Amino acid sequence: LEESLAGRRLALLQLEQAQLGLALSALTESALPAAERAASAVQETYAAGKAELLAVLLVRRELSALWLRRLELLQQSWSIVGDYVEITGELP
Repeated sequence: LEESLAGRRLALLQLEQAQLGLALSALTESALPAAERAASAVQETYAAGKAELLAVLLVRRELSALWLRRLELLQQSWSIVGDYVEITGELP
């Protein structure tokens, strides 16, 4: 019974790890570069005198929030690795 529970838990951990990997990939490859380009564009617009400082601060806040989300996803991923090691006694 314990083996079947451990097997099901491992399967769920693998599924969660795969979903986290997809989310992390999308964030790293799409969202962060787009946010960095937006921040750069707003900074250039501000430097040209065509935007307010508030716009720069807001876009930087959004960029920081995305970086924080990336760190949270990485933390969740490592937590799953810890759970896997706890169940199997081996690294994945």
